[in-house]
Amino acid sequence: MLQLVWLDPRTQPGHLLITIHHLATDGVSWRILIPDLATAHHAHTTGTTPTLPPVTTSARRYAHALTDTTTHHTHELPHWRHILTTPDPPLGTRPLDPTHDTEHTTTHTTTELPPHTTHTLLTTLPTTYHCGIDDALLTALALAVTTWRHRHHTPTHTLLVNIEGHGRTDPHIPGADLTRTIGWFTTIHPALLDLTDIDLHDALTGGPTTGHALTTIKEQLHTTPDHGTGYGPLRYLNPHTATQLRNLPQPQITLNYLGRFDHPP
Repeated sequence: MLQLVWLDPRTQPGHLLITIHHLATDGVSWRILIPDLATAHHAHTTGTTPTLPPVTTSARRYAHALTDTTTHHTHELPHWRHILTTPDPPLGTRPLDPTHDTEHTTTHTTTELPPHTTHTLLTTLPTTYHCGIDDALLTALALAVTTWRHRHHTPTHTLLVNIEGHGRTDPHIPGADLTRTIGWFTTIHPALLDLTDIDLHDALTGGPTTGHALTTIKEQLHTTPDHGTGYGPLRYLNPHTATQLRNLPQPQITLNYLGRFDHPP
């Protein structure tokens, strides 16, 4: 899970190579670990004892507590079943085949937006519409995919999407504090985005319907019980609800908004 290698060139300062398996860490963990290492190194070089803030909730304690709360979200089952049983027309010409559709055959596309566009998205828009940045991103995604489907003769106004998060903002366990815990706490839950009665052309061209589309999606997302944190335990940890959710089709699209940070994780 972890390997540390000291690279010593002897004639100049060396480097510490840290390799950690994703099962044991995530992107947020690096934002905890790197500053701690820098603080400890500075203390060592100045002849003082490194002192770091304590870890409130360990990954082990959190994992054990999580298995004890699997029945806390059973009332949410009808909500998740409704989402996963909503028709979701295929985006491709065939379903994914785990034999052929692997990481090796995957292609990647990267799109960068200009600073003035991202500045508006990250500052002006959330203030104007009292929404989160992820609300805006999911609205844009729903508009784009729905328009694409209409152009390809699939006139549906709903989109199923998996929303992925780092799982630290709204932990399942009351009182748990994961702000300084190294681990992988990713949460994923499905969402149903419905653009019925939205003028797609007007919304995509910046007309008055654009704001209406955003507020519509925002209000739909706010109906998600407990920010979606109960879906994982119901699907994987509760044996009674897992059998009802595990075999239902999953959304074809996943959105993961990593948030804002100064340096790459």
